[in-house]
Amino acid sequence: MELRRKVLCVAAAVLGGVCAAQQVDDAPAGKVAWKFATDRAWFGGLEHGDGVVYALERRGHVYALDAETGAQLWKTETRRRCDQQFGIELPLGEAPPGLCFSSDDGLSLLDLETGKELWHTDVDGLDGPACTADAVIAGSSDGKIYAFRLRDGAALWEHDYVEDAEELKGSDGHGARFAGNAARPGHASTDGRIVVLPVFDQGRAVAVDVATGKRVWAFQTQGWMGARPTFGPRNVMLGSQDRHIYAVDQTTGKLAWKHKTGGRLSGGARATKRFAFVGSCDAFLYCVDQVVGHVKWRYETEHREGYGAPIYSRPLLLGDAVYLAAMDGKLYAVDRETGAHRWKMTPVKDSEPNSDLFTDGWRLFLSTRRDGDKGQGAVVAIDLP
Repeated sequence: MELRRKVLCVAAAVLGGVCAAQQVDDAPAGKVAWKFATDRAWFGGLEHGDGVVYALERRGHVYALDAETGAQLWKTETRRRCDQQFGIELPLGEAPPGLCFSSDDGLSLLDLETGKELWHTDVDGLDGPACTADAVIAGSSDGKIYAFRLRDGAALWEHDYVEDAEELKGSDGHGARFAGNAARPGHASTDGRIVVLPVFDQGRAVAVDVATGKRVWAFQTQGWMGARPTFGPRNVMLGSQDRHIYAVDQTTGKLAWKHKTGGRLSGGARATKRFAFVGSCDAFLYCVDQVVGHVKWRYETEHREGYGAPIYSRPLLLGDAVYLAAMDGKLYAVDRETGAHRWKMTPVKDSEPNSDLFTDGWRLFLSTRRDGDKGQGAVVAIDLP
């Protein structure tokens, strides 16, 4: 069956069609290795590095967990507000100086061994940061992008992204923003040369120079934009609630191609040298050729007819597989080349996976949240088969 499946997908690609994976009997699935949960926890972000999983809990603390056992190594002492804007990020490099933690209260650098704040800046409303080896950059709900020196938190530059913004046609910008805020930024991304900030209420992405903070380009879509940008070899992949995946030239900001899906794009993509993998809220995982925008294959996750099928997580690429966490409560493994179904499993019963996926090479890490009155907020490690 697997050989026949690959032949059919190759034929579809040759004919210019889209290979939509059919459900087959599950192969051996991943298994829960450990689970970490606190009383009614609501985790809002994960990171992994050097044998440690870092988890941001929406009540204002960051936890460090042993990646092998799930044991708590530390918890931050200072409680930071994480009601609207928040995120964590490990800086680039083999030996990062700390973990960057943004919140409604500002930005902190946390000691990796103890969780203590090495420095803190009081710029309010900073969403998920983008880090280079020397700087940390984040968008604030006050309408500015801020850059800070990584080693000591000194301010480097700021950039206004509101003064030239136009109200998104057909939408209520005030309704898209949190009350009293000038803007609603998302999690920024960088390749070390430029940083790209998605701005939800403006429906656009703003790119600025990492070193100077000067505007490089801005790209407008027709829907709210919350997905984190993804850098490919030449383009930046953007997702919008206008249902399109956009590929934008990194240097000029000009559109290379776009592809319409059946639902809004709320989660970021993962990219290889040739392909981008992204989930849409039409319940499909797409494999798209980065050069021309042609869909090589798409894989359908489980969903109930007449209900939404949200996918908020970025896929993860490992070996010859693509892994995807969908809000239906399941984790999926898909063949990277063909889009063929491999296996699926439920990390935590009655719970919604709500984070990007991370890996140490043989385990996957994700967080879950409660589904209404059911389920559990937890950090979960999955042993791969």
